[in-house]
Amino acid sequence: YYRNIKGKSESHLGGTAYEKFEDSWKDIAGAVSEMKEKGYKKIILFGHSTGCQKAAYYAYKTNSKDISAVVLMAPADGFNTNKKELGRKFYPTLRLARRLAQKNQKLIHLEDGFNSMSPKRFLSIVDLKSVEARLFNYEDNKMKEFSKIKVPICAVFGSNEKYKTKPVRIYLKQLAKVTRSKKFAAVEIKGADHAFKNHEAETAKVVVKWLDKL
Repeated sequence: YYRNIKGKSESHLGGTAYEKFEDSWKDIAGAVSEMKEKGYKKIILFGHSTGCQKAAYYAYKTNSKDISAVVLMAPADGFNTNKKELGRKFYPTLRLARRLAQKNQKLIHLEDGFNSMSPKRFLSIVDLKSVEARLFNYEDNKMKEFSKIKVPICAVFGSNEKYKTKPVRIYLKQLAKVTRSKKFAAVEIKGADHAFKNHEAETAKVVVKWLDKL
């Protein structure tokens, strides 16, 4: 979230300390159910950043029965990104988080910015035993959960993606390789960052054009 202090805008991470990823699909299911009750026939899930994992997990968990397509905006690799950022501290931190999780430690404080996060929440992102960590693990040639999604998928990355461990074109090629979707689109927005700042109109135009063809 953002707040303005004496004319200066500051961003702060909050609200996800105790989130349980495996329950996220239920929240989406509630929203989808509400849309169906209101008469909407075609429902498309949009996910951005870690929202991509949630949108993809819903499609995987429900076998995509209630949705027409999934749009993934910057589906970054949380596992390998954190592994890169933590470097030599990654595995010691992982072991520490596992010990603290067993003790039901409430919060964990790390140097990489994961302040105010429970060990269990941290493990959900960086432990490959977790489906959240596996969904967009681009080092995995199979990507088991993602590969089972069969509805149309549009994956979009900015070429200046902040949270990447390799060029985004390689990410997109990997998704295209493993997907079972017969209508998969891989899009790279030149010059765009993780938030597609200053490229919003261009990005929206590309996505809407793809949706119109469905």
